[in-house]
Amino acid sequence: MLLALDTATDRASVAVGRAGVALAAETIVGARRHAAQVLPAVEACLDRTGAVIRDLEGILLADGPGSFTGLRVGAAVAKAGLGAVVYGGL
Repeated sequence: MLLALDTATDRASVAVGRAGVALAAETIVGARRHAAQVLPAVEACLDRTGAVIRDLEGILLADGPGSFTGLRVGAAVAKAGLGAVVYGGL
């Protein structure tokens, strides 16, 4: 199971899936909402797939171009909050 995070722009997205197939996805619309909404979006996607964080084999992290603060939110969630292997920049 893979988690994909894109927090580079005002429209952030979170998806959980396997090898090219998204099984669940959430979109966050609006600037300055990423920090508060990314983890609940991850939880919602995991709940819909019946997965838990330890089921994640990796995290795909979009690395821009975009808002530096938005990118840092995605990187912080990926690296510190979830503990899986991170693929992407930052």
